[in-house]
Amino acid sequence: MSTPDRAHDLAALLLDEHREAAVAVVSTPAGSEEPLIDAVALARYGRGVVPVYVLVTGRASYAFADAMPPYTQVYGGAGRIYTPDLAWVTDWRSSRLFLADDEASGQRATDGLIGELARLLPYEGRSTTTRSFEGIVRMLIPPSRALVEGGSDGATLATISPEDSVPALGVSIGQLVTEGQHVEGTYDATTGYLDVSAGVLSSQHALGGLTAGEVVLVRVSAMTPDELIVEPYPRVTVRIPKARVTPNPFDSLDDLFWIGAVARARVEATEDELLLSMDDVDDDEPVRTASSLLPGGPPWLEETGAAAWEGADLVAGGADPVSGKGTPSAADEPPPQAVLPDGDAEDAAASEGGAESAPLGVGEAEEDARARRIIELERSLASARESLSRLADRLDQEREQAEHLRMELSLTRQLQREATHEVAQLTERLQHSMSQHRHASRKLAQRKAEREETRSAAGDGEDSSHTAQALFLDPEDQLRHEIYVAWAELTPPQDKALWPLPTDYAVGPGFIDSLNALEGVDHERVLRVVVEVLTGRVKDIPSRQLHRLRMSTHSSQARTREDGAVAFRVAVQVKTPSARRLHFWRLPDGRVELINVAVHDQIDI
Repeated sequence: MSTPDRAHDLAALLLDEHREAAVAVVSTPAGSEEPLIDAVALARYGRGVVPVYVLVTGRASYAFADAMPPYTQVYGGAGRIYTPDLAWVTDWRSSRLFLADDEASGQRATDGLIGELARLLPYEGRSTTTRSFEGIVRMLIPPSRALVEGGSDGATLATISPEDSVPALGVSIGQLVTEGQHVEGTYDATTGYLDVSAGVLSSQHALGGLTAGEVVLVRVSAMTPDELIVEPYPRVTVRIPKARVTPNPFDSLDDLFWIGAVARARVEATEDELLLSMDDVDDDEPVRTASSLLPGGPPWLEETGAAAWEGADLVAGGADPVSGKGTPSAADEPPPQAVLPDGDAEDAAASEGGAESAPLGVGEAEEDARARRIIELERSLASARESLSRLADRLDQEREQAEHLRMELSLTRQLQREATHEVAQLTERLQHSMSQHRHASRKLAQRKAEREETRSAAGDGEDSSHTAQALFLDPEDQLRHEIYVAWAELTPPQDKALWPLPTDYAVGPGFIDSLNALEGVDHERVLRVVVEVLTGRVKDIPSRQLHRLRMSTHSSQARTREDGAVAFRVAVQVKTPSARRLHFWRLPDGRVELINVAVHDQIDI
């Protein structure tokens, strides 16, 4: 399809509501007339029931896109299958798009489209030219092909494809067969495919020998937030509650597993139904080898970093694995017709040897030469894929390292920002503390100078009286101010939050008079004791001799008040004649009420 008119005709065919068969359309890369998707392999698998059209990217693909519903076109190497029910017209997701931009992705797209055909192609529409066949697997072409050599003449090549034989199992070719394995099945002479589905072992045979306590391999098939659904054998599902998967309730199953992951599980029970758990499996426990799908085949699951079926080509006569996806090998008969770009049909006919193409039953020598040539080509292709695989692995490693460095750089920058912010905060706090310290130092020096000046003016005989200049008219306000200044001077800045000065203390009616009448003791000393009482530090100073005030010198009963307050006394002076004592009430709510300052023997309050 290389012209706009033919592209319009193709769109009209696809949109015809009376169309009865599926149609495959593959496009070429820009600037090329050859598709990366193997249209011949698709036509061969379609068995004449599903036509295959090749659309040249350019004017034809633009015209095709204009004539098709939104998001249903193909171009640039992509391909898709259009079902006859036209569900894709209103829901374009129902017609899956397979992209191809190089040889490897082209083969993956080919395999995907063949898988779609396997699900769509009606059984009655498949070829009936089949016969029994047995042979030996000579080559694996991962992930979806194997070449088998055998047949009655011992020289026929057949192809095994999981999509063709066992599409419901969801396995790759390396999970199904291995090189050197003897296989039996039904050979389709039209397509060259060997159907081995009849030989697949039953789940009873595969799992019948399990015993409780064994550790087995399972494939994750689905998951919900609360459970993991696994397959110990294809199409045998076991549900494992999240609590039996991980003991950590904060784990998310989709962070621990992914669909298709291979994991370990312990057999809990096998009698009524198979029960599995995963929360108590150790890494060093022996694991039971998984069953094969076919007699003599490989384990269908392997616990390795890269399983054998994940990118390994096993070529005949060689042991070096290479990655990539193989191209389906042609059998010994010409493929069914496919609709190709202009001129392709003639070129294909010429390559077949003219109008008289070789029939299916050609001579044995020609068959043998063709088979050997195919093997040689596959070996060359495997070598090229090995080189490509190494380059791809190296690229993946470089990308992983770059991503690791990017994340490390991002984390470092974040830590730097946090550290810079923290340093700025600490610097600001330090500057504020230094400013407060300088201010307090200046006030302290000023207060000391004022006291020295006051004492000097009062003379030596009046050093016990309080002659500081009053700053308030109300004596109680003046006292509270002096107590606050004493607390500010006596308490270091770092301790002020630990020993705060309460503001709800009470000053008794006789306290100020007893303070003014005080002789023989420095006023500042009394203020120090008051601060120690109000902040609560007095209980940690033994020399203050804190104790309850008794009713009399001959009584041990503590003095109390009708409101529940208890009287206490502390020493302002010790070992001094007529040593002074500070009396105060401890109110029921914990507050302090100052009573008076009296000599030691005076206990009346």
